[in-house]
Amino acid sequence: MRDERAYRQLFIHYYNSLLRFATGIVGTPEVAEEIISDVMMRVWDMGSRLSQVDNLKVYLFASVKNAAFTELDKRKRHLPTTDAQNGEDVVEGALNPEKQMLLSELEQKIEQAVMQLPPKCQAVYRLIKEEGCTYKEAAAILEISGNTIEGHMQTAFQRIKAAISLYLHGIK
Repeated sequence: MRDERAYRQLFIHYYNSLLRFATGIVGTPEVAEEIISDVMMRVWDMGSRLSQVDNLKVYLFASVKNAAFTELDKRKRHLPTTDAQNGEDVVEGALNPEKQMLLSELEQKIEQAVMQLPPKCQAVYRLIKEEGCTYKEAAAILEISGNTIEGHMQTAFQRIKAAISLYLHGIK
């Protein structure tokens, strides 16, 4: 017998993380929502077989990743992703308005730099920096080696650093 309450809690617990992750791959929240719904429906259909999954977090992210890349393959093109996602201020109220504006602009520049990363590099960055996955978990989710994870993170950091440097030099 399936536990609807437990399934609902599972869905709610992972939904936002999976949505950010899938949106980073496919470019649009609407398509990402469809992917997550499909994956979660497959999880529901697994029933008692779900207990055989060793690491549920890795399983869910890997399933979403596979479905997202399948969707991209169907389209045979990458969607443009130029809009920065709305982020929350880290230290609201503690900064004067000018500093808050500069911090907000800097966060937007970082998000824009992340959105410009190649899809797999972006996926690695988001899994590690935004979802709190370890390098090992990210490697398992994306089915790539730890060295490849390190390479993607190095690329991400270099590109983000370059974007921040350009921004900072522009405001001096």
